[in-house]
Amino acid sequence: MTIIPKKLYKYKPILDDKQLLDTKGELLKDSKGKIVDNGLDALSKGMIWFSKPAALNDPFDCQLKINIDSQYFEEPALYLNALGMNASNAKIFASVIYSCKNQGMNNQQIINHIEQLLKQNGYPTLKNQLSAYKNTLEQQMADLGILSLTPANNNLLMWAHYAGFHNGYCLEFDTFEDHNELNVLKSPSLTRPVVYGDYYPSLIDLKPFDAVQDDLIDNLLCYKSNEWSYENEWRCIQQHGNKLYPFPGKLTGVIFGARCSDVAQTAIIKATQNLPYKPSLYYSIIRSNRFAVEIVKI
Repeated sequence: MTIIPKKLYKYKPILDDKQLLDTKGELLKDSKGKIVDNGLDALSKGMIWFSKPAALNDPFDCQLKINIDSQYFEEPALYLNALGMNASNAKIFASVIYSCKNQGMNNQQIINHIEQLLKQNGYPTLKNQLSAYKNTLEQQMADLGILSLTPANNNLLMWAHYAGFHNGYCLEFDTFEDHNELNVLKSPSLTRPVVYGDYYPSLIDLKPFDAVQDDLIDNLLCYKSNEWSYENEWRCIQQHGNKLYPFPGKLTGVIFGARCSDVAQTAIIKATQNLPYKPSLYYSIIRSNRFAVEIVKI
């Protein structure tokens, strides 16, 4: 059983000082009244962005490959079983296999003959079934929303890569405490750890059609290359991506990066003022004796 960490964090970049506050010291807004910094605008509304897979920074992410053991295309009985026919049709094709063997056909010839009969009678071949299934999965996956989180608030690479070289901030979410009667972070079906490896995730079962499709898609969304393992990523998944959703859990803290300016800190604090509760504030302080940052409550 997967245990979800008590806290999950989202590193955020921020615009430069000139784009944060107006001449009166208030959050800078555009002509429509929207805060110029998208992250702060979402923060002020208790919202956060979920990206579609195509918008993620890894082109290898959420790729689906179907690898089927060659034996299923070499043994007629296995091939027939994989088609998932009803009992009546399966019986008919079983007799076809029996007849072909009596005629001295080898296995490949028999499978070729079966595929010809399938096409003539309007049935898809096994490869066509798998291709159609793969396309359906990819279409459904493409529209989902992903929020990338991590259980570490002091990861130097995460601060550098995702929080504007330590100039930004980091949001702390509680995965257990309810937030407006909704905390999707405590749901194992919606919040999952990423699995890291050297190969694409594959459908290796002969009949992936029997799998629970929603569960299969969710698992496929949570595989990445070993190169990204330093992120120790957890993913929160929603039905539609490239849109804002309410905070997935209660926002319990905001951490200022080691280079976060006074202006940026002021802007971040102002963005949280209208939230129904006040998150704790922290500094990320560069340690003097080693390559590390210390998270200190203000």
